[in-house]
Amino acid sequence: MEKIDLVEILTKLSEGKNYQDVMEEIPGLAKTDIIESIKKALEIVKTHKKNTPPDLDTSKVIINIDGASKGNPGEAGIGVVFQNDKDDVLKEFYKYIGKTTNNFAEYTALCYALDEAIKNNYKNIEIKSDSELIVKQLNGEYSVKSEDLKFLFLKAKEKLNKFDNYKIKHIPRAENKRADRLANIAISSEAKIAETNNSFEKENVLQLKKPPVNTIEIFNKKRNRIDISKVD
Repeated sequence: MEKIDLVEILTKLSEGKNYQDVMEEIPGLAKTDIIESIKKALEIVKTHKKNTPPDLDTSKVIINIDGASKGNPGEAGIGVVFQNDKDDVLKEFYKYIGKTTNNFAEYTALCYALDEAIKNNYKNIEIKSDSELIVKQLNGEYSVKSEDLKFLFLKAKEKLNKFDNYKIKHIPRAENKRADRLANIAISSEAKIAETNNSFEKENVLQLKKPPVNTIEIFNKKRNRIDISKVD
């Protein structure tokens, strides 16, 4: 036989046919060809298993969040880092969110982080933030007076109720360097685009990329805020 069709042979075997049936259905096929096909399939499986990283423990997920604003209000970005309690990094990302305040950026980072956690079916989470304000507001120690923040606060509380267990913890800025660096990268990367394109000055409304769980963000320059809404 000039060329062995590995897929065809394995398909017929998976249908419950024995090697004699397969040989009859494929002209010129020998028993040694079938054995060779099975060996090749096993090698592919072994190679895939070897190159596939082991499943990381997600029984408890630590989420560091940070929001940054240059000017407060000014160009703003968010950074989020997901780790398990063994310090394995599960995922990290950053995103430019337009012009807004530090506090609004912090809440936006939280909402993005919670959407991603829900998407990945994490059940037990601990949020770490260096913003004492949002931590104490979420833990009920401070009231939320700003209408803009109250909107995001209610969104965050709604999302938090979807987890089996959650904890909001305040940490020093020094312990949040990774998320802080990501938030600042988001600002820097978008600032470079704005300098060459001026697209933010030409448009009244900028629609950003769609984040997890059907949530979209629209930056309205006139109101100098971001509206976050659920899309059906």
